[in-house]
Amino acid sequence: MRSLLLTILAFGLSPFVSSAQITWKRTYGGYGVDRAYSVRQLADDGSIVLGSTGSFGAGGGDVYLFRIDNSGERLWSRTFGGPGVDQGNSVRVLDDGGYVFVGSTDAGNGYDGSLVRTDDSGIAVFEKSIGTTDWDFLHDVQALPDGFLAVGTSYGTGNGAGDIWLVRTDLNGDTLWTRSLGGAWSDEGRSVRATPDGGAVLAGGIGRDDGDGDVVVIKVDAAGTEEWRTELGGDSLDLAMSVALLPGGGYAVGGWSDSYYPERCMYVAKLDGQGQLEWENPLSTADADWEGHEVGADASGNILLAGFTKAYGAGGADFYLLTLDTDGQYVNGPTYGGAGDDQAWSFDFCADGGFIVAGGSESFGPGNAAALIIRTNGQP
Repeated sequence: MRSLLLTILAFGLSPFVSSAQITWKRTYGGYGVDRAYSVRQLADDGSIVLGSTGSFGAGGGDVYLFRIDNSGERLWSRTFGGPGVDQGNSVRVLDDGGYVFVGSTDAGNGYDGSLVRTDDSGIAVFEKSIGTTDWDFLHDVQALPDGFLAVGTSYGTGNGAGDIWLVRTDLNGDTLWTRSLGGAWSDEGRSVRATPDGGAVLAGGIGRDDGDGDVVVIKVDAAGTEEWRTELGGDSLDLAMSVALLPGGGYAVGGWSDSYYPERCMYVAKLDGQGQLEWENPLSTADADWEGHEVGADASGNILLAGFTKAYGAGGADFYLLTLDTDGQYVNGPTYGGAGDDQAWSFDFCADGGFIVAGGSESFGPGNAAALIIRTNGQP
């Protein structure tokens, strides 16, 4: 195992000093607060985007699903939710051309997880509210041949202040089983990926008795039974926001950590197929906040992490797309933003070698915050 503590200032970075060039950038939303939390690239080179909107819909905040073409033109948009606050967290593309997404919905006396399947025009096939007697949230979802697997956080499963919560449904969204994987303290599930053996790998945070917590990665079988877990991090609060399968086997983990620098840093780790740590890499300038939100890997095994940095760019927080090689060494990290806070939450790979990056912007758009989508035309 290797720990690579990188202080990025040594690399002398500036915004988009790389081969990546912005093909286009667009904001979406109205005069309220709007954000994009998940983006997926489609076969026709367009994208599907999921987030939240305070500008449209039925209440104080609604799920915002919209489809764009490869130049960023919005083809359609849909809102989901009631009079309370609803949010969409993760969307996936289905084999039939439709979509499935998860998030949270205001249940009147708290929150439930929401699972929604739509057709290719964003029209709901089903909308399911899944929860306990306490607050529950779903953060990520995977489509399976015979249903869906979602992960989130539940405060009503009884193991602790909050638990990693795994929900398995059939193709109609009806719950087949749930699993609670937490301990005695506050835990949360943030990301899930199906594995080739029919099981899944989960990532999130595991609480400690001192009030802080560690990154946790858990492998489960097809029935949701835990096979192994790996806990990572330092002495303060650390959280995995995303996990990805690597092309040669093993897993990439991305998130953030308060353990290694005076300010929050991006955190990336590589595990082998049995959950053993190969290397970990906390990245920062030591004097500004950084966060990682979604991790992925290209065909060569390079690891990418989308998030934000307050160290570079035009001001406040800026979009940041980090690339590390297979050994965890820094390759590059372009930024994009304006004078306000701009945070990337999700990205996907485009067929031309570029990227589609989604998040929220307080620098651009007509309202207090807008959903911001950026497309680049090459490796960052």
